Amino acid sequence: MHQDDLEALRDLAERYAAGADQGDALLYASAFLPDGQLYVHDPADGPPARQRIGHDELVAVPGLLQRYDTTLHFLGNRRYAVSADGLTATGQVACLAHHVLRDTGTDHVMHIRYDDEYARGPQGTWGIAVRRCRVLFTETRPIDPPKRP
Repeated sequence: MHQDDLEALRDLAERYAAGADQGDALLYASAFLPDGQLYVHDPADGPPARQRIGHDELVAVPGLLQRYDTTLHFLGNRRYAVSADGLTATGQVACLAHHVLRDTGTDHVMHIRYDDEYARGPQGTWGIAVRRCRVLFTETRPIDPPKRP
């Protein structure tokens, strides 16, 4: 695998996470090919509970997270394999997705594994073709109350 490919594939995961956490629908959708697909499996080995296909549906995802005071998608281990012809790739990305509600004093943490399929788009740049978001387990953690001035 070329270092450029590795960096480009890692960038997709980072754009996805930053777009979700910053509420930036265009940044979020830019991680996907125009006809990219997102499937959420909760439980991880079950059928998709939710799906979004294409940029027109994907841009709605960051807005759905606005019900939380803040989110933080913390990316962990990442593995990628590029096909021999260099046109497609697969990957796995581990993530701890924090969802904070200050009024309840909780952080709902989703332990996620993304199983991805990537392809090169029209300009030869990488994009997510299919992302399977597999919720391995969740936990709810108490958080400290906000500091008062």
